Amino acid sequence: VTASHDLVYVVNAASSNIAGFRSDDGTLSAIAGSTRTFTGAGAAQIQFSPSGDVLVVTEKSTSSLDVFVVGKDGVAGAATRYGSSGTTPFGFGFGHRGDLVVSEAAGAVPLSAASSYELSKDGALTAISRSVPTTQAAACWVAVTKDGRYAFTANAGGDSISTFSIGEDGSLTLVFAQAAHSAAAHTTDLALTENSRYLYANDGGTHMISAFRVGADGSLARLPGIAIPPGASGLAAR
Repeated sequence: VTASHDLVYVVNAASSNIAGFRSDDGTLSAIAGSTRTFTGAGAAQIQFSPSGDVLVVTEKSTSSLDVFVVGKDGVAGAATRYGSSGTTPFGFGFGHRGDLVVSEAAGAVPLSAASSYELSKDGALTAISRSVPTTQAAACWVAVTKDGRYAFTANAGGDSISTFSIGEDGSLTLVFAQAAHSAAAHTTDLALTENSRYLYANDGGTHMISAFRVGADGSLARLPGIAIPPGASGLAAR
């Protein structure tokens, strides 16, 4: 699910489509003509661009990125598909220029990586950094700091979190391969607080929410966590 102003869009992985709604005081109304299909399978995430006029969807099974330009009426246009730089694009976030940072789960080392792309106003994607290795396994979810300086990847197969710096040109550099590590964590989601001072991780393997203080250099200092029920999924922070 992703929201921008009064628009809400969802991606339906099983039926390979997206659908739009308007939110009025918490009530959702379907937007006529907003359902758009894409030809791949295994959608992982949908998100509005910072400007709110473009939607991006990652397709794990086809290693593709789908881009939808959203009209002033809130209706998404047809999907334009772009091949991912690496295998199994999964989570993503946007940097300070609106550049896209995408994790590539891909499984074992050294295939797991992150790539960055320039996203134009008309929805065109151009690769900036191609498949920068995490040196970990199964980079899945991504969180980007509010100032756009750092991106974190949750490496589910490596029980770790990696830190990338984001250059002024949108390029990625691996800063800390293991900014955090916890045996059997199998981290399945990440969320930053609004001020990006704290990062939270849903550790599905240990049924914990791990907490970290984000350093000025992108390092992570572990704080006390909290237990959660087995099977808990999704994470949001304020």
